[in-house]
Amino acid sequence: MSAALNYTNLVLLWTLFFSLIYLPFRYLTLKKDTSLSHEVGLWLFWISVVAILSQTLTADGTVSGIGFTTEHLNDPFYYNARLFRIFERIADKPEAERFSYALVNVPGNILLFAPVGFAGCWAFRWGIGRGTL
Repeated sequence: MSAALNYTNLVLLWTLFFSLIYLPFRYLTLKKDTSLSHEVGLWLFWISVVAILSQTLTADGTVSGIGFTTEHLNDPFYYNARLFRIFERIADKPEAERFSYALVNVPGNILLFAPVGFAGCWAFRWGIGRGTL
């Protein structure tokens, strides 16, 4: 459970950092006919993208804090952006831990990616099919 809290803290930190840059910039570039609903949906969409990037591009599967070092930049196994890597990780676990690992990670991935679809439907007026895809 502490790993989930660490992931949540990391996402919240990146969200705060992104918002401090995005919101003033967006405010300065607003058009007069823009609705607040559209802007909230757009902000939530980009927050969702930042949340995904914070977990896939800077995490090696274990959360060690918010620091980022350059020692792993040339290591392709460090990045978490490989498709279906979750199945490799499940297979690498001892048999007694596989089910509990999958029980946490598969729904966690769904929860991480679902907001992009919902916020995309809201911000860009995507249909349900496009948002699901």
